[in-house]
Amino acid sequence: AFAHTGDPLASDPLCPFVPEGYDGPLPWDDADSATHGVSSGD
Repeated sequence: AFAHTGDPLASDPLCPFVPEGYDGPLPWDDADSATHGVSSGD
């Protein structure tokens, strides 16, 4: 996750595992805001 987002505590956006019963944010739901300016080349 650190290499992709720059945040050592971030969820790994490339990991598809979601524990049963998890009711929190998912990396692919906010991928645009999390990576905006990091890898978009702005």
